[in-house]
Amino acid sequence: PYDKAVSAYLKISNHTGQETLAFKVKTTAPKRYHVHPNLGTVAAGESASIQLILHAPEPAVADAELQAAAHKDRFQVHVTPIDPARCRSLDELRDMWARLDEDKALKFTVKCRFKPLKNKPDHQPASGSA
Repeated sequence: PYDKAVSAYLKISNHTGQETLAFKVKTTAPKRYHVHPNLGTVAAGESASIQLILHAPEPAVADAELQAAAHKDRFQVHVTPIDPARCRSLDELRDMWARLDEDKALKFTVKCRFKPLKNKPDHQPASGSA
């Protein structure tokens, strides 16, 4: 059963020539998931690993109910090139995202899918990438 928090990882890679990219990750179910980090930067040729954590559900929530609800869940990744000299701190990065017209950012959607746990009492965290 899904009685513990379960993690998966989303890898964001920057294959641009020389640009630094800023990213922001949102979810359609913020009470069900924790995203860490939910924003950051990726230098040219580098990658960032984003941890997506499904919180342990309330005891009254059945696995089938959780899986049915979670299959509707999505993560949206926003990416835009930035000048790293203008976004040196998380506060500056938050301000940049607050001011940016989000229609100018590239957007990618990641859908949730659950693997059956096969009733193992000591199950391993799920993993994935996009």
